[in-house]
Amino acid sequence: MNSALMKMMPMISCKKASRLMSEGMNRRLLIKEVMSLKLHLFFCAACKQVLKQLKGLRKLIRTYRNHLILESSNSSRLSQVVKDKIKQTLINS
Repeated sequence: MNSALMKMMPMISCKKASRLMSEGMNRRLLIKEVMSLKLHLFFCAACKQVLKQLKGLRKLIRTYRNHLILESSNSSRLSQVVKDKIKQTLINS
């Protein structure tokens, strides 16, 4: 790699790359951070795999969260008959 480019954009460590990948899930990275991470990912297969796993995990969590939201919204729609039975059971106990 060109030494002038290396001075402008030094290679980051895997530890720093993993931190940037994680932070990039929650906030918009600065252009310098994006470029450093992309450069690192170009050379590091292990970190590419970590990023792939992070994205997969995030997708899985969002799917599960959406399922829970849908499930809870459906369960809050009790019929009046069911509400009355619950009320009567509470009164009788």
